[in-house]
Amino acid sequence: MPEERRTVDQILDAAGSAWRGVQPAPQPIDASLFATDRARVVPDPSGRLAAFLAGAATAAVALVVFAVAVNLVPRLGSGNPATGSAGNGYIPGGKANCPLTLPDGSFRPQPEPGADFAVPDGEAWFGSPFLWTLLDVDGEVWEGLPRSELGLSQKTFWWRHGYQARLEQRPEIYVTGDRLDGPGRFVFGPGTNASFGLGSAMLVGVEVPESGCWKVTGRYGTEALSYVVWVGPTG
Repeated sequence: MPEERRTVDQILDAAGSAWRGVQPAPQPIDASLFATDRARVVPDPSGRLAAFLAGAATAAVALVVFAVAVNLVPRLGSGNPATGSAGNGYIPGGKANCPLTLPDGSFRPQPEPGADFAVPDGEAWFGSPFLWTLLDVDGEVWEGLPRSELGLSQKTFWWRHGYQARLEQRPEIYVTGDRLDGPGRFVFGPGTNASFGLGSAMLVGVEVPESGCWKVTGRYGTEALSYVVWVGPTG
């Protein structure tokens, strides 16, 4: 590993250790708070709409039961989540099947006072001026993470143009994780801050429930940024 890259890693580790030493144990957040689909409430003083919907729902349930009974559609819950069979939406398990995000190096943050955002070989910025992070050019692989009672512990760093740690010490950034090769989800936040040679960053500690292929998403206000990472088992 080049000397320059070791120095950056040491700075990140030191910043994360200092933060973790003064923070309470992270607690999981109700993932339903981040649901993107919201039901619209429509006034129905006469009750006609409610009656119509109730009737339609009853008919739909009866149709599904009939279809399952005669094998017209697959039964709900069939398939093995680990292999992605029976169209359950999961990809096949294993590191080789995980579609890691590969930054192409096309995004370069605008230099700010005290930070030129120059990164060592083997890493590249990924995102936009509104929210970005630093990824391995060969894809993020998290291995050997320490295990806590909540899962596998990792620090995630996020940047955005104009962020100043001294003015926003606990930024309202939240990090979610959705497992791609099986069931699993986590949400952690808000963040704290870290200032070092790469400028002021927003830092969010996460606990990944299990090893596997995960889509990690950072959300700050209306901005969101996602990347795919492989989380290896411990030991």
